[in-house]
Amino acid sequence: MDDPTQPHSRTLSPALLLALGTLGALALPGAATGQAGDRGKMLDQPAITAALDVGHAGNFTGLIDPRDDELCYMLNAPVDAPTRAVIADDGGTPLVTLATPDARGASAGCIAIAPAAVKALTGKNADDYALVIDTRDYPAEVRAPLHAMPSPGSA
Repeated sequence: MDDPTQPHSRTLSPALLLALGTLGALALPGAATGQAGDRGKMLDQPAITAALDVGHAGNFTGLIDPRDDELCYMLNAPVDAPTRAVIADDGGTPLVTLATPDARGASAGCIAIAPAAVKALTGKNADDYALVIDTRDYPAEVRAPLHAMPSPGSA
């Protein structure tokens, strides 16, 4: 069985890219409104966001599918030489390991996550987690608090 803390990617569908892009453009707490079709299904899932504020830029947006224990995300972190990206608790313990950002600081994909991670990131304590990015020169160079955006049906 795959280790749910380790990333494994699958191709992002156009509907998912649109949903992530829409949520990323919002980049503020609140509920997204679903629409018909796959796009509506994606927007009806709990989401997490983080504003990285790296030189006034950078963001993270993730959609959580509790039925499939999956996190689909887009990360834009304009940092030099990123070596690791994780979602970690307040003590720095990794909960979910994301794909290492490329040289431009970009990373995206859909990964399986443990049921406990789904519960933590969609529960009332989701804001206790942060996106942490290590670089070659600085561990935890970026630490951005996550903000939960509950699905419209859960409000």
